[in-house]
Amino acid sequence: MDQPKKKLIHKLRFKYRLVLINDESFEEKISFKLTPMNVFVGFSSSLVLFAILIIMLIFFTPLREYVPGYTDTRTKRNLQQLLYKTDSLQDVLKAKELYYQNIVNIINGGEGLKDSSARPSRPRGSGSNINVYEKEATFNKNYESRQKEKSASDWVQPSSVKELYRVGLNLMNPTSGLITRGFDKNEEHFAIDIVARPDALVKAVQEGTIIFAEWTPQAGNTIAIQHRNNLVSIYKHNSSILKKVGTFVELGEVIAVVGNSGELSNGPHLHLEIWENGNALNPSDLLNYN
Repeated sequence: MDQPKKKLIHKLRFKYRLVLINDESFEEKISFKLTPMNVFVGFSSSLVLFAILIIMLIFFTPLREYVPGYTDTRTKRNLQQLLYKTDSLQDVLKAKELYYQNIVNIINGGEGLKDSSARPSRPRGSGSNINVYEKEATFNKNYESRQKEKSASDWVQPSSVKELYRVGLNLMNPTSGLITRGFDKNEEHFAIDIVARPDALVKAVQEGTIIFAEWTPQAGNTIAIQHRNNLVSIYKHNSSILKKVGTFVELGEVIAVVGNSGELSNGPHLHLEIWENGNALNPSDLLNYN
């Protein structure tokens, strides 16, 4: 066994000379002393260096985009941005769902809104309404400061305070007609019923954003508007709804048509509710129905 090994090692170490000769003049140009071992080591080293070079070119140059299963940098960046946006949209969706549930609670006679964060931003052109509200706030402040100095007989009558509140909110009648059933907390009727023509138009009592516009079994075609100062108005039993959720409507803009939809309706009329910070207000105190 030792003899063949020594013979193999001797062959690997046996020296050869590689000579390059000019084909015309037979002049020797260059020569190398080589052994099979040196040739094997040199060839293996060249393969390793070539493989390292190819790997570096693939991972540190745009060539990596052509490797199956490898994602380019731009795609990764886009995926990260999409993940961030998806996460943000999930948070917004949860907030909207909670807000939607609060509105449904209002429509079903529940406690209603508890948060003012859902109040829409004031659009351009509504400065006059804000001025009315600021005048009301200034008047109330001055009025309260003078109450201590005046006797009970000098106080403003409740009707004038009610009128000031109504003008400050700048509400208008949603439709023409007669009130057949008033606001009654004892009977849990947190609204007024206004009898009108079946084709009468329903208008927004104040500018705001549509937050609910769907059909419900009891209230029929129902639409709700979120106004400034956490004020919400709800219009039930309509024959049709003319606005979509998310639409901003101006004061007096047509939003629906009076109808007789829903299980709780017994004739063409408008069921109007007005809520403030989750508390039901008497629409008769805020509107001008004689």
